[in-house]
Amino acid sequence: MRSSLLAQIQHTPQTPSSRAERSIGARSARTAGRHRRAVLGLVAAAAVVVAGAGVIHAQPWAGSSNGVTNAQSRIEHAPDATRQTVQFQGGTVTVISSRSLNQAVATLNKVAATKGDTTYQGWFIKSDGPTNAGILKTDHTNRLTANVQGAKEFDITVEPAGGSQVPTKTPILALPLTTT
Repeated sequence: MRSSLLAQIQHTPQTPSSRAERSIGARSARTAGRHRRAVLGLVAAAAVVVAGAGVIHAQPWAGSSNGVTNAQSRIEHAPDATRQTVQFQGGTVTVISSRSLNQAVATLNKVAATKGDTTYQGWFIKSDGPTNAGILKTDHTNRLTANVQGAKEFDITVEPAGGSQVPTKTPILALPLTTT
């Protein structure tokens, strides 16, 4: 009799017999589905938070211009940092340099823009001649691309848009660099 009953159970669909039992089964399935979706939502939200924290940690320069803010801070806090500010083209130019870091930044604040198809370009003047320090944007802190070592002076010229390999004009600013 037992084997006959087990055989019959295998071929009989297992559905609730009463309306109440069917209602409870459907409610349990809906609740389980809601719980599953809630857990998946929490897992997805946690993944977004972790990924966001990873981006913030991996890119500490976010919100600055190519890491210039960090470079400026590092240079300013160097033990041999020098800062010079001079009046220039209706505003000011500030150059902060560190020979031990071999780096410098220049900030052009409220400086009148160049006219036409020209740009400001910085130069470190060394014993062997001028070294291109990069194109300078107005109202911006510019990370200077040349090495500071050996520079006696920082000059600014007006060059064609895109800059020049060597100065094509007479400097309109010549700022002696102090040594420490």
